[in-house]
Amino acid sequence: FGQKTQEAIKKSIEFSISQKGLFHYALAELNASFFMESVKKINPTIELMLVGEIRRKCEIVSDIQFVSSIENKEILQDAISKISTEYFKLEKTESNKIEVSSTAGITIQIQFFPAEEKSG
Repeated sequence: FGQKTQEAIKKSIEFSISQKGLFHYALAELNASFFMESVKKINPTIELMLVGEIRRKCEIVSDIQFVSSIENKEILQDAISKISTEYFKLEKTESNKIEVSSTAGITIQIQFFPAEEKSG
């Protein structure tokens, strides 16, 4: 290969490496919608709201983020475990966050903010 071709290949490889872990909005949005639909099919009472890069409709997305006011995260964990085998895998659970990976390689994060009790 000539010098110009080698340089073009090198730049192309460097660009590909720098974009690892980034996804086009359309792919991320498709995964987010499918995740929400799958969870709702298992348990229609679960409320999830998109936030972050997807909500802002960024062209390039690094992950999918949801917030939920669910009181008992075990309900959501149970729903995720029922859909995990095919398309999604439960990766990590913390006190106020669940992390899931999709078969497309996109990380899905769900933050919990329990609804405050109303005093009358």
